[in-house]
Amino acid sequence: MKIYCITHKPINGIQSLNLMLFGVGKAKFPNDYIIENSGDNIAHKNYNYSETSFHYWYWKNILNQKKIMIGLECVNTEGILSKLNIRI
Repeated sequence: MKIYCITHKPINGIQSLNLMLFGVGKAKFPNDYIIENSGDNIAHKNYNYSETSFHYWYWKNILNQKKIMIGLECVNTEGILSKLNIRI
C-alpha cells in the first residue's frame, strides 16, 4: 500500500515516515517529491483547486494504468506533524 502526502510546500523531516511525497503549487520541491506538473495534469489550475489537483493527477497517471482501490482522507496535517515533532 502506498500512502501519499500532498503538500503545497516541502516539509523537512517527513521523509522518515515512508510516504509518497507529492508537491502541488509553485514551490520548489526536492527530488524525492512527485510534482503535479509531471505527466497528465492540471497544474495550471492549482490556484483554484490547490491540493485537489493531486486527485486529477492520480486519476490520470496512476488509476488509468491499472485497476486498484484507493482511499482518500483529508486531515489536519499541522496537527499530525506537530505530534511527530516535525515543523512546517
